[in-house]
Amino acid sequence: MSSPDKQSRPLSGRALLKWTILALVSILVGLLALSFFLMGRGSKYFKVLRTYDSIYRLNSVLDLKDGRLLIGPEHFYLIKQNRIVPTKRKLVCERFMPEMLQLLDKRILIYGGSITENPSDKCREEVAEILDLKTEKFTPVFNISAVTSRTSGIMLPDGRVFFIGGFAKQQKDTTGNRIWLFDAKTNEIKIVGHLIIPRNRHTLLRLPDDNILIAGGSFAVPRPIFKKGEYKPIPHVTLVELFNTKTYKTTSVTNLKFVRNSKTALIPLKGDKVAVIGGIDPTIEDLDSETFHEHPYFNKKEPIEIIDLNQKTSSVANTIPQPKSSPAVFALPDGKIIIIGGGAWEQREKTFRSVFIFDPQRNRVDSLDPLHSFFAGPVSVQTDNADIYLLDFNVIQKFSYEQYRKDKKKLK
Repeated sequence: MSSPDKQSRPLSGRALLKWTILALVSILVGLLALSFFLMGRGSKYFKVLRTYDSIYRLNSVLDLKDGRLLIGPEHFYLIKQNRIVPTKRKLVCERFMPEMLQLLDKRILIYGGSITENPSDKCREEVAEILDLKTEKFTPVFNISAVTSRTSGIMLPDGRVFFIGGFAKQQKDTTGNRIWLFDAKTNEIKIVGHLIIPRNRHTLLRLPDDNILIAGGSFAVPRPIFKKGEYKPIPHVTLVELFNTKTYKTTSVTNLKFVRNSKTALIPLKGDKVAVIGGIDPTIEDLDSETFHEHPYFNKKEPIEIIDLNQKTSSVANTIPQPKSSPAVFALPDGKIIIIGGGAWEQREKTFRSVFIFDPQRNRVDSLDPLHSFFAGPVSVQTDNADIYLLDFNVIQKFSYEQYRKDKKKLK
């Protein structure tokens, strides 16, 4: 034992520096271990491929079927090389959240999206553009107020492109119920029909007979400005409509049991049935910040509905244990449906990483391990081999169907 009257010596400067460095190294090792632990919590079916610098334009994605994904639409993602390559030229009109379709001649039709602030004179109205993949040149093709950020477009096997609905810019404007036909050969566009109910943020599904099913969305008029205490939500749309692409007539099918005011998913099933998944979002322009917590679907389970086209009915088949406003939803080759991310912003820590599998035959919902990174949805694409690519929060993630298929313990 040391003598009681012996005083402890203070650490020298060199010794203090040594212990400080050791402490910092220990903290760094601990943080690395924690990061690997947290990364391990993610699903082995999903892999973070890379991050990118700007999320602003990388907000649409299209599979070009040649080993590239078109994102932005001003960047190519090379699948095998895991590289992002910018196009040689830029869009004529910068826009946020555009939609893209690949035409029969392989050119890319870009439409909708919100035009950025301080646009040039030629971009003050919504402009559709075509990207020539050979020259990488963007060319305006038509300018029309009906084709806005909230319209929905779809192409038939014969090359006809329909734009259905949209956001009316004036309170008495009726453009939100129009159906337009675009001829890619002549670049001409014309009105051919009308919706029963004007809507935006809706979803289209091409049926085997080439008719188009229309479901979900919000009533396509601007929200009226009320005085304090007079706020009212935008009218919701539950009516499911069917557009006949031969007669250009629209008929009612049924009414959904639940409001799908955000982008929902329509997945065809056997027996002329369609699964309706996601799209219930209480925070999206429908209730003000003081009352949206009173929304009947806030913090609730998400119902999965099945539309029977023959019986013209809709019924609730099952529920997802979390709200899913704009998830990525795809049919898998094994007949199941995968539901990825999306959800309520208030519950993003849980809903934006969760993954579920719905088995229509067994009417069962199971969960997979969570994503490595958030995915608010719905910017995603499924390639021919059933792999799924997700783009969000400056991260590209990939779901490997082959890994999922091989694993016998894929469900919890």
